[in-house]
Amino acid sequence: MTGRPSAGWRVERRTGSAAELLEPWPPPDSQAGPVVRAGRVNESGALVLGSTQDRALIDAGHAAEAGIGIVRRSTGGGAVLVAPDAQVWLDLWVPRGHRLWDDDIISAAAWLGEAWMLALEGLGAGPLDVHR
Repeated sequence: MTGRPSAGWRVERRTGSAAELLEPWPPPDSQAGPVVRAGRVNESGALVLGSTQDRALIDAGHAAEAGIGIVRRSTGGGAVLVAPDAQVWLDLWVPRGHRLWDDDIISAAAWLGEAWMLALEGLGAGPLDVHR
């Protein structure tokens, strides 16, 4: 993993398996400011389940035959299929009390949606809108 500061954010890059990218994060020394981590899966694919998804719905034998591991993240959401070098995995951490912190999860993500939309439009995608 590498890290460098960027406009008040510490930026980290990490390569590993889906299970490794799901390990507890950020490290304790990140408590002072916001951190963004770009992760890259470098091993076999994996189906990443949300914290409460029923694993019984997955055909584990078929997944194993296809070389797809099954892992669970500690947060909610739906299943996501990840593959080596197929997507960028982003994790963001904002400490409580930071100007971007908001106790309301919807409001807390709005600024990120706007920033992501602007970045994608800057690359020629669009027109885009942020779902609220």
